Amino acid sequence: TDIVIPAVNDANENGVDDAVDTQLADAEVAVAAAEQAYSDAAADLAAAEADDLITPTEVAALEQALADAQQAKTDAQTAVDALPAEVQAEKDGFQDRLNALTDIVIPAVNDANENGVDDSTEDQVALVEDLVAAAEQAYSDAAADLAAAEADDLITPTEVAALEQALTDAQQAKTEAQAAVDALPAEVQAEKDGFQDRLNALTDI
Repeated sequence: TDIVIPAVNDANENGVDDAVDTQLADAEVAVAAAEQAYSDAAADLAAAEADDLITPTEVAALEQALADAQQAKTDAQTAVDALPAEVQAEKDGFQDRLNALTDIVIPAVNDANENGVDDSTEDQVALVEDLVAAAEQAYSDAAADLAAAEADDLITPTEVAALEQALTDAQQAKTEAQAAVDALPAEVQAEKDGFQDRLNALTDI
């Protein structure tokens, strides 16, 4: 009786099942992607800190970069965990590389109105005025966008997406302004109350 010749499962003759080779290759890609994401986040942080000013826009970008890096690390960890014991040395090597990845620490905002001046050197009331005015403008822009979208009595998915972004931008501007108003001291209570009235008048579209 003829022998039954089995299928090849070590095509490159390296002593490792080809399926495991594929797992190793996938893990290498995932770990390298995580390393790149952490490197990118660190570079973004260095760029943001280069002028000694941190704006809300920079913080939002850094938070996204950190989230992207953490997700890449999670994905890579899953790929490494799935490696079998027969490649334990390689598995340990990948794990060491992942363990070396450290989250960036996102600095506090010190240029809330993004005017290129450290907030600590600015007049507080003037700073809050800028932020409240920016919130008012954002709400005005959102209302204008809504009116334009409704002008033809047709609302498209593109218009809805744009309106959602405009609303998000307006709400974020209001949140930043509210934090600044809340921080005003009692000695400028009259101005504080005036700012609060202006913020209270802002209604979501």
